[in-house]
Amino acid sequence: MEATPIKVLVVDDDADGATATSALLECYGFSVETALSGEEGIESAMSFCPDVVILDLAMPEIDGIRVANILLQHDEAVHAKLIAYTGYSCGSAYQAAVSAGFHKIVCKPAPVEILIGAILEVTRSKTTHNSSRY
Repeated sequence: MEATPIKVLVVDDDADGATATSALLECYGFSVETALSGEEGIESAMSFCPDVVILDLAMPEIDGIRVANILLQHDEAVHAKLIAYTGYSCGSAYQAAVSAGFHKIVCKPAPVEILIGAILEVTRSKTTHNSSRY
């Protein structure tokens, strides 16, 4: 019997980066959906019910912090582990992401192995928060 793949939602307004990240994760056996805005990410999370949401912090209109706040209020996504995937200095983004409920912070660009390691770590964690950074 095959294990159910981990469901990952990638939310990033950089279409090339989001598509590349999603394609790489699919190659490693994850079930992946891609959203190109905060609003699209919220909508996708409600229907896809991901195990993990990889969120860019710097998006126009609805940024990653606001998306996290919204997702944590909805049953369809409240169980999802949140990974901030940011081009910001991880030092400056760290506290804001932790306060918003992110479980992990990964700085862009990151090798796919780092991102996969973060996904596996947060999905194996029994705690609600394990905020660390790569």
